[in-house]
Amino acid sequence: MNLHKQNIIIGLLRNLLKKNNTAGKEYFTSLNENFFQIALDVSGFDQELIINSLEELSKNLRWLPIGNDHLLVADINRVEYDEDDEMVTFTMLNEKFIELRDSILKNR
Repeated sequence: MNLHKQNIIIGLLRNLLKKNNTAGKEYFTSLNENFFQIALDVSGFDQELIINSLEELSKNLRWLPIGNDHLLVADINRVEYDEDDEMVTFTMLNEKFIELRDSILKNR
């Protein structure tokens, strides 16, 4: 994943990590030993822009060995876009999430 790419979803995630506050509708949490689950508020953004950004992050599939299994994963996975609540939820590999978080902390 190119963490410096101009993508509205990556931008919103960067802002959430900078705030480091998950008290509202937005959150990030460890789902299991391999993935974080993330919810972002996308209210006020064009629906087509959101969908295109989600598709961009979901299209680069690769096989990843995890234990004795191999998973086919993209930059983000298990994507859900609730148009009524204007929320996006998805999972991200722990290593990618930590890489993004560390890049933000480093630039503070």
